[in-house]
Amino acid sequence: MAYKVDSDAPLGVEVVRMKMAAEESGTPLNYAGLNLLKDLDGLFIRQEWEILEQLTTWYEQSNEYTIFDKDGKVQLFRMKEKTMCCYRLCCGENRPFRVKVYDQTGKKDKAALVFKRKFRFCGLALIPFCNHRVDVHYLVDQDNNQIGHESSRTLISRVEVPFCHGGCCWPTWRIKDRQGQTKANLYGPFCMVCDCCGANFHLYDNEGRRTGGVRKLAPDSLKGVAMELVTEADNFKLDFDKELHPAIKMALIAAVLQIDFTFFEDHRTICEGRLCDCWWCGYACPCVPKCCCCCCSDKDKKKNSKERKGAPEAEEMIR
Repeated sequence: MAYKVDSDAPLGVEVVRMKMAAEESGTPLNYAGLNLLKDLDGLFIRQEWEILEQLTTWYEQSNEYTIFDKDGKVQLFRMKEKTMCCYRLCCGENRPFRVKVYDQTGKKDKAALVFKRKFRFCGLALIPFCNHRVDVHYLVDQDNNQIGHESSRTLISRVEVPFCHGGCCWPTWRIKDRQGQTKANLYGPFCMVCDCCGANFHLYDNEGRRTGGVRKLAPDSLKGVAMELVTEADNFKLDFDKELHPAIKMALIAAVLQIDFTFFEDHRTICEGRLCDCWWCGYACPCVPKCCCCCCSDKDKKKNSKERKGAPEAEEMIR
């Protein structure tokens, strides 16, 4: 489609450029939630601490996140996971999820977008239909009408692990538009992602130019280290080009969810921790599954006590 540009009206030129950019990406700019990201070049995401998980050894709460501007002062969105309890308890970090994004800039919170991920058995990209994918859908259309359910028509963008190779030893995600065309690639650190040391994930366009990234913040105090070891609450900082399309920026937020669930969503109690994960073809394998610091279950204590004392003698077995 051709647009007529008036050289004497610079504002009109800007509107035409925005329309052309939206048409090129296939996603209009005036969906609820996308307008807030149009003029931003960074975000700060904070995961809320789930106290009930720390008081129990088996329960998994729904994840909640708060999205601020890059300085962490202006609250923009709130994300809340909507997942069945049986999925959270049985499937762990591979569970399917439906995370609603609420616009908090108005007087009342309003659901604007939703991130959806289907169940995958392990996430290994070598197995068909096991590579993870997060779809971004809008819940409020261009006329400010609420959408009852998601479909291919409400799709804005998606982020997925490349099928078959999954980046091999490099954590890799493809960010695609609503037509399925790859617009950017997100790469993580080689092979190993450490929990306490933070991690950097870099965003590149199709021409190899860096356009943004995700940084999992490392703790900056002893209290932060303790919280990092025994809780699942993490902080992320995003940076991206201001000219990047808002749909791609929203997909980058969806990538944060995928990164968090893949590397930092292990179930940890006060006595357990997971130090790092090794990436191989879409599967994150814990290099140190458990780091017990003081105690274990009564059953394990009895078993260890018997092993230290040795096997019972024959006479005791006869008795």
